[in-house]
Amino acid sequence: MNIINILEKLSVESVQKGKNVSKGWTGVDCPFCFDTGFHGGFNNDNPRWYYCWKCGSHRAEEALSLLAGVSIFEAKAFLKDVEKGAITSDKKVKNKPFCLPLLCQRINQKHQEYLTSRNYDTDFLEEKYSLQGTGKIGVYRNRIIAPIFLNKKIVSYQGRDITGKAKERYMACKTEREIVHHKHTLYNIDNCEEDFIFIFEGITSVWRWGDNTAATFGIMWKQQQAKMLLRFKKVFIFFDSDINARIQSQKLASFLSSFGIATIEINTENEKDPADLSEKEIKDIKKTLKIR
Repeated sequence: MNIINILEKLSVESVQKGKNVSKGWTGVDCPFCFDTGFHGGFNNDNPRWYYCWKCGSHRAEEALSLLAGVSIFEAKAFLKDVEKGAITSDKKVKNKPFCLPLLCQRINQKHQEYLTSRNYDTDFLEEKYSLQGTGKIGVYRNRIIAPIFLNKKIVSYQGRDITGKAKERYMACKTEREIVHHKHTLYNIDNCEEDFIFIFEGITSVWRWGDNTAATFGIMWKQQQAKMLLRFKKVFIFFDSDINARIQSQKLASFLSSFGIATIEINTENEKDPADLSEKEIKDIKKTLKIR
């Protein structure tokens, strides 16, 4: 069996010929840059080679996972079987549903008190971002759990401490359980439909600013994340005010500018965290930037 057979088995549309398909490759719509012209491709001789002629190389198992809606581990297994030629007609996709941390539940009074103390609309956030919470036990105890969506599917999650006492304010899903690594996507990217986007470090800034905003889960952004921004005409980068954040903001702006993307780095006069700005301050910034 070859990569063509496995894509057919997983109901992934593919082509072997076309203006965007090179000889010896099987073309697919790249899931990383929202392509619709078969610019992505698996190498027929080595299925672990995946390349998109628009956004570059990616892990083959991650590409197959996104295309077929299976977990990373299932995608790896299928690619391994393709290499061995061991796929049989009765091999099935289990496609297990993604699991949030154990003991996750609707946010309770403690979670609500944390959000209210930061002037968030608790009910709105819970519905808009499918937030859940954990209790006093477990690895992810005392956290608000924010599912990470990509193409309307939960692929990972991040937990935000509500006590102020945890060693780590943010804890992401363990890598081995993620469908897509959280640093290979952007939080809230599914809700970015305009030709501009605001980029923040953390998920709480997205909660404050709403649609057409996304977060990189910290200042150390990855190229996979940056490449997802190439479809926007304008990118407004709003990292924190400390020197390390400024350096990473400048690097991201430089990377995007090299592709002709208009980038603007935002800094507030009082150096407030973007998640702590008031509704009026946000409106004033958008008005200055001529964003509605």
